[in-house]
Amino acid sequence: MDVFKELTTDTINPYIKTLIFDILQVNKRNKFNNARLAIAGYLALGEYRNSLIEKRDLHRALHLVVIFKTKPAYKTINDKQRMTTIDNANDKGKSGEDFVNQIAFSSFLKHWCFPGPLDIIGDNKEICDLLVVFDHVCMIVSVKNYSFKGDYERYFKKTIEKAIRQIDGAERKLFRDKALLLKHPDRDAELFEKENIKEIYRIIINLNGDVKYYQTSHFKDGKNYTIMDATAWYTSMEELNTLPDVTAYLTARCKLFNKYPAFVFPRSEYDISTNDKISAQAEIETASADGKITLVLGSELDLIAQYILNAFKFPENLNHNEVNGLLLKLDGQWDKFLKSKISTQKDEYEKESYFIDRLVKQFLIHTENGNHLTGMFFRLNRLERAEFARAFLNYHEGYAMGDINIKLNRSHFVLPFINMVFIYHDDDYPREQLTEIVNMSLHHHHYLNNFKCKEVGALGMSRTTGDFTFGYSKLIEPYTQEEINEMKESFRSLGWQIEQLTIRN
Repeated sequence: MDVFKELTTDTINPYIKTLIFDILQVNKRNKFNNARLAIAGYLALGEYRNSLIEKRDLHRALHLVVIFKTKPAYKTINDKQRMTTIDNANDKGKSGEDFVNQIAFSSFLKHWCFPGPLDIIGDNKEICDLLVVFDHVCMIVSVKNYSFKGDYERYFKKTIEKAIRQIDGAERKLFRDKALLLKHPDRDAELFEKENIKEIYRIIINLNGDVKYYQTSHFKDGKNYTIMDATAWYTSMEELNTLPDVTAYLTARCKLFNKYPAFVFPRSEYDISTNDKISAQAEIETASADGKITLVLGSELDLIAQYILNAFKFPENLNHNEVNGLLLKLDGQWDKFLKSKISTQKDEYEKESYFIDRLVKQFLIHTENGNHLTGMFFRLNRLERAEFARAFLNYHEGYAMGDINIKLNRSHFVLPFINMVFIYHDDDYPREQLTEIVNMSLHHHHYLNNFKCKEVGALGMSRTTGDFTFGYSKLIEPYTQEEINEMKESFRSLGWQIEQLTIRN
């Protein structure tokens, strides 16, 4: 082990170095720190995987990592090597929250995640375990990692009921009349703009994997609370790894379970003891006084497979008015989906979409005002990112492989979900001139659309060096007629089109 320890400083290859950290922590050498380094390494390596299959295979190595001092953090279920639990440790609460946060950072981008946000101009107390705020979406997350000693009724009261109270308290504080400032770990305090929020998602994550079943959806006072175990949180964020995809799934999930209490049994029937069965029967009878219930026999991934295979929605007949209860036997559906032609086609189609993710995380988010253009990109779901990336890369390839005498080109690109100016330029094109052309092109896009397009971005790339150019414009106040006339003359002098088109309504 001493040899392995020395190798951590001498090894450059990230794959080997991460594996060494993993070996050291398994053998209890500086266990906690090396485990964190291993996790960070696995996550970083995953960013460079193109397809969901590649990312999934690499990230599953996480399940072998032990992040606590006393017991293994990740266990296996049905030999699938999927993370299911975080066991007891002195710092289990904090480590559990860190686990949930890191997965959210990877899927949603840390920029919009507030771990343990404080009410800094109020009582300075923690509002919730994790808050995600992006555009009109607010996600309030409560993390619970209590010990389970076989008493389901007592355990659920200790975890779920307490978590619901915490989320309700957070929601009251966030949406009260008084102003609230949020402090992000990487930037200055900012105002929580509650008037912009249109959708609220309330999520409870129970990290104890010894629980063999749980009520996965609660309704109270017209509000829905989505409950997931650690496996469900990890796998749903891994497979539906954009905020639009996650919120669309949560909305469909809520609609599926909104009629009757819903219980999920994610474990194999051979993994459920007699005590588990007796307890489940009692809990189900208590929750469904009228005998109407929804039972899901399968994991969150099995449920996601059903959702994907039905064109990213659940079958309408499951919500028919005459349906007075559901038994969804889904166990094994995810494994079948992975082996299907549809899964292969989906991965292949989405492959180029990760160009957008890498572009944002490696270049754009660190630039001045890069968060605005990042917001445009991250409003796209995985399929939309794939379509956008394919269009840009094909555009660039067409000029990069074409006439070398073309030093600059600009093209207006419009999809139903984004307005963008594509720019191609020679490797040594003067930067100041390029910046001016980008700015003019953004105004030109507004003009061509008769100023109906309120937000437009610009994305450019050089011929061979891969240098990126970014731009962003948002119409806040209307232009005066005099300003429009000046624009028109500028565009005419450049030989640009001056006939306005209805590019997008």
